[in-house]
Amino acid sequence: MTELLKDPSLDIRGEIAEKSGVLDPLDKIWFHKTAGAVIDADRCVRCGSCVAACPSRSLGIDEEGNPTLLRMCTGCSNCWDFCPLAGLRTERLTTLWEGEGPAPTPLGRLMAAYRARAFAPAPESQDGGVATALLEALLEARSVDGVIVATRSGPQRGKAAVARTPEEVRAAAGSRYDQTLPLAHLDAAGEIGCKSLAMVGTPCQIAGLRALQRYGWGDRKVAANRVVVTIALFCTRSFDGQKLLLKLLRSGVNPRQMKKLDIRDGVLTVYGEKGESVFSRPVNEFRDSALRGCDECADFSGRLADISLGNVGSPAGFTSVLVRTPVGEAAWNAAAPRMLVEPLGDLAEVQRLERNNRRRAVRNLQRPYDPEGFLWVTYSEHLGAYLGTEREPKKSPPHRSHHYTTAC
Repeated sequence: MTELLKDPSLDIRGEIAEKSGVLDPLDKIWFHKTAGAVIDADRCVRCGSCVAACPSRSLGIDEEGNPTLLRMCTGCSNCWDFCPLAGLRTERLTTLWEGEGPAPTPLGRLMAAYRARAFAPAPESQDGGVATALLEALLEARSVDGVIVATRSGPQRGKAAVARTPEEVRAAAGSRYDQTLPLAHLDAAGEIGCKSLAMVGTPCQIAGLRALQRYGWGDRKVAANRVVVTIALFCTRSFDGQKLLLKLLRSGVNPRQMKKLDIRDGVLTVYGEKGESVFSRPVNEFRDSALRGCDECADFSGRLADISLGNVGSPAGFTSVLVRTPVGEAAWNAAAPRMLVEPLGDLAEVQRLERNNRRRAVRNLQRPYDPEGFLWVTYSEHLGAYLGTEREPKKSPPHRSHHYTTAC
């Protein structure tokens, strides 16, 4: 069957190969294939896994915040294999990960659950300010010498950065609802001397990191293994920051009034300089500003992380905390004296959203959702599942094949 599949991402090399009669195997992946199936098909969640996985450092980030080709691709297939929207079957990775710990709960590996708020939260902190307090504690205890965070880069836009001091962590406090490709910055952290890192990210980002740590090789694996503590943020979907900003502007929000944005209980709220609510609407009204690839993610609570954080299940001003691993427990014990901490006994709402995410993923994935399946999804398997759907691979734009057009 696979030889009958027409690859929509065919570029200049494929056209030459067709004319010469010497074809590349369908499952040999060049970056333009990954891009055609993920970026050009509007499925990219901007985790940065493909950039981090590239052994030749041929990939970077373009001006729109998407992965892009910087120099000749070697066709190694790593960008495909480690992308959670392409070759990485994340539900299988989760099953393997959870099989290494105690019997998982409905929310995966779970050692303890709390609700907490920092005694001295950073001014821009979200909810209880727990993430910032936790990262400050790790840096001050020298458990890590750097933290990959998202800093503000214009209204509702974020930018990945490496914070090396508690002051830099506090300056980055607050949620960013767009994606910043944090995994693309693993090399940069090493280049400035960080040997051990904490990383705060969404579940898809943590999944890409875990895959690199377990199945990467060479300097790619070394870079990923610098991350020794992972903190996941509860996530139903992320947004394209520019689209979200435009949507808010068209809804009458004055950008000068936009100090902070929060999503709680299905409502998106914009806060002003004094903490007052200046705009509030159901978050579903902003669905067209979300990243479409998020619809294919089954993991709401960050099951592959050491600690998961979010506002679901706790009252306003508190953060829900799920401690998942011994690494997470050690990090939490170091930070807990900085916070008011109470047991979180009722996880029903977190479990409900976890189930909702899984149902949505099963509905939107065109391939089978298979937690017991093979860890890697081949390109031909992807084509067989996605061709003919609105999420099928697209032909890449000419600039992506410019190097090869010139060479050929």
